[in-house]
Amino acid sequence: MSDEKKYNRIVHDNYSWFDKDKLIDPRDNYRKRYVIEIIKGLGKGLRVLDVGCGNGDFAVELSNMGYIVVGMDVSSEAIKIAEHNNIKRVDNKKISFYSFNINNPEKELMNRFNDYFDVIIMMDVLEHINDDYNALKTINCLLYRYGHLIISVPNNPFYWNNLDVLTGHYRRYTKKTVRSLLHNNDFVVEMMMIVGFPFNTLLMFIQSMLSNNKDSAYIPKNGVMKKFYKIFYPLINLLFNVDKLFDFTNIGYEIIIKAKKINNDE
Repeated sequence: MSDEKKYNRIVHDNYSWFDKDKLIDPRDNYRKRYVIEIIKGLGKGLRVLDVGCGNGDFAVELSNMGYIVVGMDVSSEAIKIAEHNNIKRVDNKKISFYSFNINNPEKELMNRFNDYFDVIIMMDVLEHINDDYNALKTINCLLYRYGHLIISVPNNPFYWNNLDVLTGHYRRYTKKTVRSLLHNNDFVVEMMMIVGFPFNTLLMFIQSMLSNNKDSAYIPKNGVMKKFYKIFYPLINLLFNVDKLFDFTNIGYEIIIKAKKINNDE
């Protein structure tokens, strides 16, 4: 199965009922809080690329905050949803969406956006890419001089579980491996933290136990996780606020990194 077909299926299973029921995946919501804090610290009106933009929710939110946003995703299904969300909800026209395969990028898009973006976001993307080294090489080309890359990746190979398989992960990372990967692609890490303990990590293992269908995404359209989220959604969001108190533990489920592009000309 091609990457586009695989993620079209995941998009269809996941985003369709989240949008219909006006819910936001609580783990996505938790992750976005950190990313927004980082972006705000970098300045206003920046040109931002959201790689793996999915249904476009975060890209729309950033656009409404005044950023000039481009969303890209390998899934054409996700781009259709993102464009629909843009028409209905965005407050300005500083946003656009493109289908984009980072493993085989279109020359036209690469030329148009070469050295263009001030900030590139990749939330839970690298682990889905077989060749993460060349993916970051492509990302580096799209960043303007001294631009920033903000990424989140799953932490700790010891946590490998059924969800990693169902959602198409190739790997989990450690601080050491992700720092080395970034350094080898001309990025210097400015900030790195491990987040999501204890409740995000607990939810991850609950999802893994309840998602036992190898042919479905981790939140099947009519599966038990949908019912679980509907019942416990408010409580989950409340508990996730507690997780920030435990960021110092370094044993959460996810690593969040801010890295800066190195200018090798100097």
